[in-house]
Amino acid sequence: MIRNLRSRALAIVLLLVLCLGLLPATVFAVEDYKITVSGIQVTSENANDVLGNGTVSYDHETKTLTLNNADLGGGILISQENIVNISIQGNNKITSDQYGIVKNAYPNDPAAPAGLFVSGPGSLEVTAQTNGIEAYRELVMDNVDLTINAQQFSFVSQDEGELIIKNGSNITATSDAFPTMVGGEIEISDSKTDATSNASEVNVLYASSGNISIENSNVKATATSKEAYPAICAAGDITITDSNNVEAISSGAQGISTGRDMTVTNSTVSAESTGEAGISVTGGTLSLTNSELSATTFNPSSFWAIVTGHLNVINSEATAKGGLYLYGNLSVTPADGKLMELKVGSNWDGSKAEHFSDGVKSPYDAAVNFNADEQQAISSYGYVHIGEHIHIGGTATCEDPAVCEDCGRPYGNALGHSYSEPVWNWSADGKTCTVTFTCSNDETHKETPEVKVTSAVRTPATCTETGVTTYTATVEFNGQIYMDTKDVADIPATSHSYENGKCTVCGAIDPNFTPEIIAGANGAWQKGTQDGLSFTSNAAFDDFIKVQVDGKDLDASNYTTKEGSTIVTLKASYLETLSVGKHTLAIVSDTGIAETEFTILAASNSDESLVQTGDNNMSLVALLSIIGAMSAVIGVVALRKSRL
Repeated sequence: MIRNLRSRALAIVLLLVLCLGLLPATVFAVEDYKITVSGIQVTSENANDVLGNGTVSYDHETKTLTLNNADLGGGILISQENIVNISIQGNNKITSDQYGIVKNAYPNDPAAPAGLFVSGPGSLEVTAQTNGIEAYRELVMDNVDLTINAQQFSFVSQDEGELIIKNGSNITATSDAFPTMVGGEIEISDSKTDATSNASEVNVLYASSGNISIENSNVKATATSKEAYPAICAAGDITITDSNNVEAISSGAQGISTGRDMTVTNSTVSAESTGEAGISVTGGTLSLTNSELSATTFNPSSFWAIVTGHLNVINSEATAKGGLYLYGNLSVTPADGKLMELKVGSNWDGSKAEHFSDGVKSPYDAAVNFNADEQQAISSYGYVHIGEHIHIGGTATCEDPAVCEDCGRPYGNALGHSYSEPVWNWSADGKTCTVTFTCSNDETHKETPEVKVTSAVRTPATCTETGVTTYTATVEFNGQIYMDTKDVADIPATSHSYENGKCTVCGAIDPNFTPEIIAGANGAWQKGTQDGLSFTSNAAFDDFIKVQVDGKDLDASNYTTKEGSTIVTLKASYLETLSVGKHTLAIVSDTGIAETEFTILAASNSDESLVQTGDNNMSLVALLSIIGAMSAVIGVVALRKSRL
């Protein structure tokens, strides 16, 4: 029993080991992601580093294949039915003797998502012997720098899928045997595209079943073969918006062609063809709004530059070198305040183009429609220009605008008057003045407004000098005040006003004035008198300088002065010092010297005798006293000697 149990347990263990041995083969099987890179199959084992050099990886969750500075010797083949993303990082290169990148899976479910998205910001250069980049349904280039050189298609979206170039992509594409860029519809936005086809009987940009839309992009399409088809061709509409430069060149057929409508808004478009028309919109309407379009055919003897059903030109310029052919009507609408013109000429270069009027005067300041009969005149193998009329020639004057030598209408503004600085004309006395303003644009136009003259004393007159008056002329002209001045010496001198030998105005000395003693001349003073002796000069008191007695300057302490005219009083104390007799007095002033004599008299006689008597008695007494004293001295001396 125990043996049987052991045998059973051993069998169970062996079975478990066998199951565990089989489990890894089932759970950890390698998954094929249906992507081949340069001949190497991408699987779950190598997805993180497909080539083993760190340049190619694949994230199966996001369906993203990343190229990072990869240099591939073969192309990329994608067989998945899902949308696949290719992320371009760094600078990459594919050189293939077959295809560049191909996504060729056709989903069983037509509604299933399918397409190829190529995004940057890196760059990729593809050289392929067949197609450059091919996708089933949608093919998108997003913010990527691509250079494609393919023998067949550079870009092709199969099953009428959409070809989209957007978000700052920079595309350079060349094909040698097939159209360069093909999709059911083509959409280019915020990007730059330069595409060239060197093949016969093919297009460059070709929307096989739908529209071509170009927005805020620069696009150039060149078909070099003489047997080429239109460079830009759409089965549906062609719409160009906000694009600085869209250029189409075909050496075989039309530059731009559509069987429906072509609309150009805020853009610049040029198209030329060596073989046929520059632009052909045979099934609809060519509309231009705020745009510039130029179409050229280098075969004007057989084809027109522009062929369209209807042509609407709204504030735009359209030039057709090789003529304009319309199946329908032409409408010309200027912008507010502008003129539009229609010129037609037989010369291809427009050198002899003239205004097309046919009953409607050109240029046009309002919308003008031409019916089918009038288009027969417009249809020309020469030159047609529709656009803003630019006035030329003519000369504007101060009062009238220039007249256009082309259309005969006045244009611009009159020059208006431009007056130079005023020219003043004064009278000799300065009391009157006139002024003249001359227009610098026409010297015959002069203005002489009224002038107001005012005066003010600049330099007052003096006793001897003439005074000066400043005269000021003021005029208002064209809202501005102009002024000029003139100085005239017209205030007479006042002459001197002499008083007491001096001018009261300027202080000049009167040359005819001689100072005199008008009071006190030849006076006398008796010694012992208490009062002084006064003299009056007719010189002004302010002119007084000094006093001289007997020719010598007298100290000011010996006299007093006061006004009226000039009164000098010699003090009694000084007079007492003078000897009895005659003396001279001089009062010196700015205006001269007033002189006189005066006499010093001795004191009265009674007084003098008394003084003399007293003096004699005193002298006798003194003499006797001296004699007595001497006698006493002698007696004393003699007595002493006798004793000895």
